[in-house]
Amino acid sequence: MNYSIIIPIYNEGVILPELIKRLNDLSENYQIIIINDGSNDTTEKILSNQTRFHILKNKKNRGKGYSIRKGITKALYENIILIDGDLEINVSDIPNFIKIFEKNKCKTLLGCRWYEKKISLRPELIGNFLLNTIFNVLFNTKHYDVLCCLKIIKKDILESLKIESNGFNIEVEILSKICLKKIETIQFLVDYNRRSSDQGKKIKFSDGFKILSKIIKLRITSIF
Repeated sequence: MNYSIIIPIYNEGVILPELIKRLNDLSENYQIIIINDGSNDTTEKILSNQTRFHILKNKKNRGKGYSIRKGITKALYENIILIDGDLEINVSDIPNFIKIFEKNKCKTLLGCRWYEKKISLRPELIGNFLLNTIFNVLFNTKHYDVLCCLKIIKKDILESLKIESNGFNIEVEILSKICLKKIETIQFLVDYNRRSSDQGKKIKFSDGFKILSKIIKLRITSIF
């Protein structure tokens, strides 16, 4: 199987050299698409020296969802891997994710940063827990982590979802439409090293309300 890896980037100049190093350690068989989402730090300069990757650039910051949708249009292969470039989930583990995907012969593989029995109610994780619970109640599902960035999805399925989100709510839009189409998914636990906002984490408290609004809107729309 062939894979296109799509990675949105925004102001990750500090960790970008390490990300590039780990990506270069991957097989040459992967198409790697990096979208520079209007960064105003050293990101553009660092990426300008890279020849292996397919680099896309947004003139201004348009959002994670917009960048991923742009990346999908340039994907050459039948399987797409979505993963953030912040190294909270290690891109070096991509070959292991692929092994699980191919072994289970699934159409959609979803990473999860924790299983239900391991969910912690630390202050920084309460929002994740609440959004996850609301999603499962509304869609009658048992997903452990609806906001995990790591996914492997067949390109034709991803295109059929007709994703519209521009921001962080792309995660719940993809998953909700997969649920509504009753597409079989497999969840697997990934190693996760959470960053703080001081370390460059981009998602904000206000994004949680946008994500919640998206979940509710998609569920209501599906009913009516």
